[in-house]
Amino acid sequence: MNREQALAFLHQHQPMPSDVDVSQDEYEALLREYNEVLQYFFDKDPCEESIHLFLNSFGNEDGYGIYDVVCCYIYRFNTKQVAEPLLEALKSPYFGVRYWATIISGYFVNSDHRIVTNLLDLLDDSESQVRDYAISTLANYEQIDGYSKIIIDKYQREQSEDVKETYRTDLIPKLLQPKNMKDKT
Repeated sequence: MNREQALAFLHQHQPMPSDVDVSQDEYEALLREYNEVLQYFFDKDPCEESIHLFLNSFGNEDGYGIYDVVCCYIYRFNTKQVAEPLLEALKSPYFGVRYWATIISGYFVNSDHRIVTNLLDLLDDSESQVRDYAISTLANYEQIDGYSKIIIDKYQREQSEDVKETYRTDLIPKLLQPKNMKDKT
């Protein structure tokens, strides 16, 4: 495999199909090839051009664990390289792309305020899993108390009890923590 072949595969799979969209054999074959592409870039040729393509390749499932490795691959790059494609992925019409981009955002949330803005928008996402991860990721943002009014408003409008629980356990305590305590943690 070379760079051209690997990039071509990613271009063709924006995003990867869900395992319900193709047969089990087709899905497994696609994932094997996807894994080969990932291993090529991870081991031999990490290139900035692949960031956008990987961020938009996530299907609706977990890719049998391969998507977790894609996250590790993206973490190898700096914020300047990742920010624009990540911001685009956070606005994707595809659930899997938004979901995994939200997870990846946790690694970069303190280095680009635009990521925080996009995560706040995702607190209104139609998918509860995306909202849930957006909450957990925002809890890692060091300056989160500056957004408390927005967050409390979105919490009050949230319909899912599971998502409300994530607010209560991950994010609301950060907003209520005294400022002098935040400096010590």
